[in-house]
Parts: sequence; C-alpha cells; structure tokens
Amino acid sequence: MDDETKKQESMYATSKQYALIDHHNRYEFALSFVAKDNVVLDAACGCGYGIGFMAANSPASKIVGVDRSDHALQ
Repeated sequence: MDDETKKQESMYATSKQYALIDHHNRYEFALSFVAKDNVVLDAACGCGYGIGFMAANSPASKIVGVDRSDHALQ
C-alpha cells in the first residue's frame, strides 16, 4: 500500500492486516443497521472495497460510495 492510499484511507494501524480487519469490522457493524430496501451512503469510501462488501452482504436496494479523492476512486 503506497503512502497516498494510506493517507486517503486513514489507515493508521500498526499493520496493513490489522487495518483491513478493523475496516471489515466497521462494515460488519454498519450492516446491522441496514434493513431491506434501504439506501446506503458510504461517505469517504476510499477505493470502494467496503461498498462491495456491503453490496454482497446486505439487503439494501442501493449502495452509493463517494470520496473527494480522485486517486482513491480510480
């Protein structure tokens, strides 16, 4: 993971693996609030792996991710 990605994703954990587990746990927690046909907004989605996880594991009708970083969205 390059420095720009670390900065954009705000991953300040001691290791990449820990940071990914931490982010995964946050998305798991967020899923507990999603009901059928909800629309979910992931603000500051970074590269979008979290919305992919949400799309595969939630009953939401639509999931939208936005980020101000062009670098993260490419």
